This record gives sequence, C-alpha cells and structure tokens, in this order.
Amino acid sequence: MVTVESKENVAIVSPSGELGHRQMVTVKNVISELLRTKDTNIVLDLGGVEHINHMTVGVLVERRIRLRSHGGDLRLARPSDYLVQILRFAGVHDHFEIHASVETAIESYLDKQEETVLAGQNKSGVPFQH
Repeated sequence: MVTVESKENVAIVSPSGELGHRQMVTVKNVISELLRTKDTNIVLDLGGVEHINHMTVGVLVERRIRLRSHGGDLRLARPSDYLVQILRFAGVHDHFEIHASVETAIESYLDKQEETVLAGQNKSGVPFQH
C-alpha cells in the first residue's frame, strides 16, 4: 500500500511492507502522477518499509533524475539501517539525500526555497533591480 499526503508544498509518499517489483511499479506510478500535477518536491517515507528488492531501486534513481529535470527532487526519509545497506549494496546510496525524519526532509526543501529567494537579494534584503 502507498499513501500520499502534502505538507508545506512537499508531497510525502509512504509505501509500506515489502517493495518488490509490483510495489515499486506502484511507487513509480504515484511519483509520475505527482509529476504530472506539478508536485515535484517529493519525500519518500521509508519508515513503514521492511524490505526493498535491490533490483528495483534503479526506479527510484530514474524518478529522481526525472523530478530534478523539472526543478524538483526525490529525498528519502526514515530508512532503517537494513534499507540503507540495501541501497549501498545496489550502488544508489549516494544518489539521494537521506533524512532521519520526514520533517527534516521537508525542511531541506524549505531551506532550498529560502536560498533561492535570498539569491535574488543583496545583503540588505532588498531585491536587485535589473
């Protein structure tokens, strides 16, 4: 089962149980639908996931690349040590920002948005004029 909720303009995708081939297709389709609706900042909450088939994690890398090409990202939250080992074994661990909680993953998007806003301002906080 996969649930989706939104907080602070970030979509939280929460699968549960085992992520085998069939379940990973569901996750891929959910992310595709979010992308179609312009929800490109996504947190994949792995707190309810017991196991990921290492042969399916490439789907997550592909979805992340697609989201990034549309100005978003896919960040992972709450993976168990066991899941992190699977990601390392599959060679994809370094492709993701991994957060201890959903809240810190959401905050990382908010921090990025704040940096983007500040990039258009000088030190006084006044926007640059072109």
